[in-house]
Amino acid sequence: MAWAWRSRTQKLWRIIVLIVVTAILMIGFWIASVFSSQIATTSGDEVLVTGNRCGVIAGWNFPNLEDYYKDYVPYSNEIAIASAAYAQQCYVVEDEPGNQQCFGYVKSQLPMTVLLNASCPFPGRRAICLRETSNVHIDTGIIDSHRDLGVNAPPSDRVGIRFTHQCAPLKTKGYTQQKKSSKTTGVDNILEYLYGGRVAQVGNTNTSSQVTYEYPIQPQRAPNGDSDFSITCLRDYAGEAFYPIPEIGTFRSDSEDQIFQVFVSSNSVDYVQEVDDDLFSAHQLAPPLVDENHFGQGNIPVFHADQPAGVLGCVWQFETCNQHANVCVTNTGGVSRDVLAQQLHLNERQYNTMNVLLNAFLGMDTSIEGMLANPVTTSLLARNKLTGSRVGPLPRNQWQQEVVHWQASALARWQRVVLEQFTGPSDESVDKYVNRTMTSDQQSLCQNQKIRSNAYTSFSVLGLSITLILGSFIIFLSFTIDRILRFTQRWHNYGVFQRLEWISNETLQLQRMAHEELGCGTWIGTERIVPVTEKDETLALLDVKDRAHPSLTRQPDANEDNKIKVVEAEVKKEE
Repeated sequence: MAWAWRSRTQKLWRIIVLIVVTAILMIGFWIASVFSSQIATTSGDEVLVTGNRCGVIAGWNFPNLEDYYKDYVPYSNEIAIASAAYAQQCYVVEDEPGNQQCFGYVKSQLPMTVLLNASCPFPGRRAICLRETSNVHIDTGIIDSHRDLGVNAPPSDRVGIRFTHQCAPLKTKGYTQQKKSSKTTGVDNILEYLYGGRVAQVGNTNTSSQVTYEYPIQPQRAPNGDSDFSITCLRDYAGEAFYPIPEIGTFRSDSEDQIFQVFVSSNSVDYVQEVDDDLFSAHQLAPPLVDENHFGQGNIPVFHADQPAGVLGCVWQFETCNQHANVCVTNTGGVSRDVLAQQLHLNERQYNTMNVLLNAFLGMDTSIEGMLANPVTTSLLARNKLTGSRVGPLPRNQWQQEVVHWQASALARWQRVVLEQFTGPSDESVDKYVNRTMTSDQQSLCQNQKIRSNAYTSFSVLGLSITLILGSFIIFLSFTIDRILRFTQRWHNYGVFQRLEWISNETLQLQRMAHEELGCGTWIGTERIVPVTEKDETLALLDVKDRAHPSLTRQPDANEDNKIKVVEAEVKKEE
């Protein structure tokens, strides 16, 4: 229509305005339809746990050794084993939303930056480390309580934890000595490792030893044909202090750097190839294996480890951070949590959040040393290539892969224990030992742990509120805007012609004018949207005698009918 009238009017701008307004409305409704679909979603949702079993789970909650070994140790071992398996599955690749085995935590994997060409972390450097470089440095960066661990809080109430580990294989030449065994174990010789003395307190008595570690020398193959790796982690723990040699460092109870050593023994496993790895080094030709499976290869050459145990030295530290105040403090053994909170300028919610994270880390010993201290839960990737007593080829950087895996396993274990501080322990036998004595703020914190679950539907309260309010306003406006405009026009006596023209083109007004043209009805409200007639009025009828041209016809009343009959009668008499 606009195009047809383009050359006959100078006011096309009116139509253009309508077109622009219509386009804006269409675009607005299209955008609203897109965003309204985001109000509710079931994919990758974050939900809050109820927190009705929230409490502190820690080894120190168990009243006696019997309960400790009967309930706590199996529970702790199960978590460690499951966490090592989780780390192998979920920490080796980037987070994939479709991987249901890694679904549950807010972050499937905690961040860590791995450097594989780091320098030796010990003062002795060349004197103590096998290599000055090609060592491992792992830095998690600041792990955020909200973003990474799911403790729901605004930025001002969050805290962070940062872990750093530096590990390097240690030299054994010059730091070992061989001695005859004094025990009747069938082992003649023992190799002693001399990296520093240890002092342990037993009751009121201190016992000391200048030997860091000792291990039997067993060059022969295991009689039953089966063998396995063994691993031992030594650290400052439970009243036992380690005083390292100067090449490793100086012991201080309040030191920021914590030192631990890992001894990995291959025992009498048979390597099918020589191993150049610094921790699993194996070049000693052993008696060959006989081909018992008839593969036609004859005797198979195998190799034994170059030493009873490879040694790994590690230095680690962890910091607690208040990101909101841009402050971090390195945790040491001599600083209480109250003092730490003052140094970090923590508010009450941050203090309680820090306690949750530290209780999970310290109470369940989710560090690397905690993982390695228990041989039952220790996971060596090299075991994946072990069949019977035979080990498949190992790469030159096997020890580096092991360290990265240990850190991933420790982080996965920490994730799990943090979550179970809110949900309660997965083992019901441990539930009775959970400390649930809490302040009101701690109870409130219990209801603010997020997890990922597709069993629920999450929706945006803000988005839903905006949609309902805006939609209700539009509906209300659609019913009232014409009345509001008519009232305003009448009040200001503005646009009288336009208003009456608009009303006159309404369907009921057009009907009114058609009936009124035929003289039918006495009409009231002829200037309104809905005109009405007086009571008991007779309106026109539809005349369909000419079906090709139906029309309205006035319905005669009773008096008119009588007059017509009288006239018709007189006409007949005259005829």
